[in-house]
Amino acid sequence: MGEKREITPSFDALSPATLSIISYSICSGSLLLVNKLAMASIPSAPLVTSLQCAFCCAALFVCSALGYVRFDPFTWPLLRAYLIYGVLFVIGIYTNMRALESSNVDTVIVFRSTVPLFVAGGDYLWMGREAPSRRSVLSMVLVAAGCAAFVAVDAEFHLKGWAAYGWCLVYTAAIGAEMLFGKAITSTFNASLATSVLLTNAIGVLPFLAIGAATGELRRGLDARFFTPGAVGVLLASCALSAGIGFTSWWCRSLVTATSFTVVGVVNKVLTVLLNILVWSKHASPAGTAFLLLCLAGGAFYEQAPLRGAGQPQGHGGGGEGKRTAGEGAVVPQK
Repeated sequence: MGEKREITPSFDALSPATLSIISYSICSGSLLLVNKLAMASIPSAPLVTSLQCAFCCAALFVCSALGYVRFDPFTWPLLRAYLIYGVLFVIGIYTNMRALESSNVDTVIVFRSTVPLFVAGGDYLWMGREAPSRRSVLSMVLVAAGCAAFVAVDAEFHLKGWAAYGWCLVYTAAIGAEMLFGKAITSTFNASLATSVLLTNAIGVLPFLAIGAATGELRRGLDARFFTPGAVGVLLASCALSAGIGFTSWWCRSLVTATSFTVVGVVNKVLTVLLNILVWSKHASPAGTAFLLLCLAGGAFYEQAPLRGAGQPQGHGGGGEGKRTAGEGAVVPQK
């Protein structure tokens, strides 16, 4: 299979590139906020996430029946790899939802923006890539400085110390491990996007339900009082966005350059911050918001190091969004 050439997008009003950017931006820019609203309406992370996974699987089967997607053969090596990945996926998504439950959206975004710092080290140690370039080092310095400054002015940190960021720290570590293992999978298997999305979400349903049953969160979340028309609407919106982001992100990737996709990823997070300020009372102070934007700017500046002995960088920069943001191959939607 020949190397896939990136296309410089044409931004006509209804061009595929424009439509892909708009659809991806809507999903990515609003998903964190909608998940936050869903958790406020139905306070059970395992229930919400298991419903999102089940919704995604159902949507895929409908699309398959209509002939829009295809699934690869489910061989044991493929299933074994995704079973291992599924553990990291469950930990990452569960801790993400718990972080959204205990912290404001801005704080979650700040910690999420530090993930390239850990992935860059893993790329060098285990993925055969060169050490980060000077540009990437500068990017990581900006992210680290923005994160440190955000913590310094955060009222929650002054009240609770590092305990305020417990779930955020676990989420950051889980996402870093998930990305690295995702890269290992995509370098070994050439699974289709539909196959990757189906396996990851299908494997996730039962563990999420088991976590909910063990912690009592499932029973609490099934309280009929929570399921008001508004709560159901928010839940359905989160399910649709969760399923949509995996497909729209790779549609967008296939039509624009890596640099363009990185910029779109940063703009999406800025959109999330603005929406959070407009519709949610619990958000960062003006100084905290400024340091958050510094983190995002640093993330946009990051570039993936090339493989050792290769002449050009492979994959995408730091702005991509994916549950398995591998840079090469299929992806699963980020929550």
